Amino acid sequence: MTEASVVIGGEAGDGIRAAGNLIGRIFNRHGLYSFVRDDYQSLIRGGHNYSQVRASSEKIWSQRREADIVVALDERSIENHEDRLEEDGMLIVDSDDLDYESKRTRSMPLTSMVEDVEGIEIMRNSAAIGAVAYFYGLNLEIVNDLMNQ
Repeated sequence: MTEASVVIGGEAGDGIRAAGNLIGRIFNRHGLYSFVRDDYQSLIRGGHNYSQVRASSEKIWSQRREADIVVALDERSIENHEDRLEEDGMLIVDSDDLDYESKRTRSMPLTSMVEDVEGIEIMRNSAAIGAVAYFYGLNLEIVNDLMNQ
């Protein structure tokens, strides 16, 4: 992989900033440069937050509008970011909370995955990070190591 761009969005309190920063660190550990941009409303709960992560084998200084993967943990993330997807991009949605289908949608039961390991709802971001890593073919041992730090 020489270039990657991911947007993860959800409500305030969903751990979006932490997820974006971790995705950036995962790309770094894979030898890529990364640039992370967070956008969040100053609300404790309920506002729309998103993090955009760009990674490249070359030095980068900013974001690009397009994304290979958009992770939507809420309906508003679909509305705000689906149009950023590359033509062959992928929209990952939590099928436990969102009933949305398109030709680019990958519905995944993120909430159920977390509940299966006796986790709490905010950990959906971790399940989403795992999905992103899987779809990019990243080393899951590196992902696990960084998640456990």
